[in-house]
Amino acid sequence: MKAELCKAFCDQIEVRTVDAGLAVGTSFPGINGDPIGFYVIGPNANGKFRIEDNGATVPILEASGADLELESRAKAFYQLLREHGAEYDEERGELKTGALASDEVPAAAVRFMALLLRMQDLLLLAQEKVASTFREEATRKIIEAVGERAEIKTRAPISEQMKDFPADVLILPKGRPPVAVYLVLQDAQMLAAMIVQTEAELKYRIPCKVVALMEDYSSVTQTTLRAAMNRLVPLSYRDEASTALGRIYRETYDEVPKALH
Repeated sequence: MKAELCKAFCDQIEVRTVDAGLAVGTSFPGINGDPIGFYVIGPNANGKFRIEDNGATVPILEASGADLELESRAKAFYQLLREHGAEYDEERGELKTGALASDEVPAAAVRFMALLLRMQDLLLLAQEKVASTFREEATRKIIEAVGERAEIKTRAPISEQMKDFPADVLILPKGRPPVAVYLVLQDAQMLAAMIVQTEAELKYRIPCKVVALMEDYSSVTQTTLRAAMNRLVPLSYRDEASTALGRIYRETYDEVPKALH
């Protein structure tokens, strides 16, 4: 098994000679979806080597929303560097190791590859922050739009039968069917809303309205969006906030809000 494992890992690596040393390519996806790669530079006049990326890792992180100026993000960034024996050259915008003897390079290369993989954690932190901001803002705006004429619950199911699919915002107007609002950032959340709509209508015969409020129209794939349009009310918050909130109001009270008259 050891031989098979070694071969499996080696088959994921491609090494070629370049002017500065060696270019190492892998089949593992990086933060922009492209395969991770790095360079082994050297030897220098002292017979030492160093490992560095192509200078694109940090710019891609920041362009994707991982603001390294934030104290918490910067702390996580430099902690990753220390754990993997690397440093950040701010002037050149590169991630790199210190000087290495030739026999230190293989182990350092594995650590460096692991570092580039872990950099995706910083992007996930940024995405989680964006998701949290959207949920908090959208929930607050929905509550403001619907007003005091309905009871509002968060993370609550329409019924006990569908407790596995709680709505992000459950609106309970007096004398009218509940409105379940799902805040959608990816296909899975849209699919959950579609399941609730179908089961409430066909399986449990529960009168209700289901609204999928996407952060924007890029939150889900076009295939999922087309399917959703046939089953429930998909809306975009960032693209048409006032229209989306107005539609939630109409679904709740079956009337146009005063601001839209």
